[in-house]
Amino acid sequence: RGDMVSLNGRSRLVASAVAFAASWRPSFTTSRRIRCISSASESRIEEIEVRGRLVNVKRDDLHVMHGAAGLSGNKARKLAGLAEISEADFPPYIGSHGGSQSNAMLAIAKLAKAKRRPFLYFTKPLPKSLRDNPQGNFQAALELGMTVIPLPSPEYDMYFGEIPADASHPPLDPSRPETVPRLDQLLPEISEKIRGGDISGIPEGLRPCDVLWIPQGGACWLAESGVARLAEEISRWWSDRKVEDSSVCLKVVLPSGTGTTALFLARHLQTSGVQVVAIPCVGGGEYLRKQFESLDSSSGGSGVFPEVIDPLELGLRRRFAEPKKELLEIWEELKDAGLDVDLVYAPVAWEALLIALQTQVLQGEILYVHTGGLEGVPSMLNRYRFRGLT
Repeated sequence: RGDMVSLNGRSRLVASAVAFAASWRPSFTTSRRIRCISSASESRIEEIEVRGRLVNVKRDDLHVMHGAAGLSGNKARKLAGLAEISEADFPPYIGSHGGSQSNAMLAIAKLAKAKRRPFLYFTKPLPKSLRDNPQGNFQAALELGMTVIPLPSPEYDMYFGEIPADASHPPLDPSRPETVPRLDQLLPEISEKIRGGDISGIPEGLRPCDVLWIPQGGACWLAESGVARLAEEISRWWSDRKVEDSSVCLKVVLPSGTGTTALFLARHLQTSGVQVVAIPCVGGGEYLRKQFESLDSSSGGSGVFPEVIDPLELGLRRRFAEPKKELLEIWEELKDAGLDVDLVYAPVAWEALLIALQTQVLQGEILYVHTGGLEGVPSMLNRYRFRGLT
């Protein structure tokens, strides 16, 4: 089982990890050519009927990464490039940060287990109930060996930034120095608090080259190769599909957090006559567009971006991961239609998608990408029960 560690030594780890992230590249990707990963399964496409409308669904929740038990869906796509790094190239530690029930956290823990690497995870203070009784993704990641390092909220925001109320702040991207906190300046301010401490099982002389840093949600250039394969699968399906009206455009719709999958899909589908539509589920449209711009710049700068349908512009006000009766009803409606989805991203995306189709804001043939995340459903259902919504 993994560990929960205290303040001692954490600043050294953050500094090492983030500093290393700006410069590290595995040898097999130095050419910057994106390769399609051949060691993973191709996900099928199904047709479901929702409110009298047929919608194609790319069942990427069923996509699995071979060699990493339980690693599936969108996170398997994003981490595919890391799975191909050789033992010789792979650093001794993996580090990341984010929420205590993050799907990305659990996915990285599964990859770390498969790679036999310790996984260091930074998060905000844990609720006492979770500390005393770990559950959901947090419990599963601990059981895979994750070491969690809780930071006081101001300190976490100081290192990693936060999503402000106006959702206009660009994301932390360790590959772009201008977005990385100047930890070398911050460390002296808290050095007295951490002096003399060390985290059990981690060498005191931890160097930047010892840690492979994966930004929150896997939002980095390493995710491109796995998403390129997804684009190839979609392009092949669309070209093989006989459409009588050649003017019909395929719209690939997916929920977006960091926007990583949507951005790289748009980049690799630009020559296929396929349009990618991203529905922001974290922050709003402005925030998502800034995410696109930041990641595009740090991963080659193609300047190709997805279309954004902002729920806010459709009259929908949704806070990230907040239980809402309307979202639960969408989730149940999809379940009745034969599609099991997560309870955080998919209901927000489908709510906006159905309104956009009804109002003809969105037209053409639709392919919805089911990104997975079902492992988080039990903990979200508990939150709905606590609110008395189910």
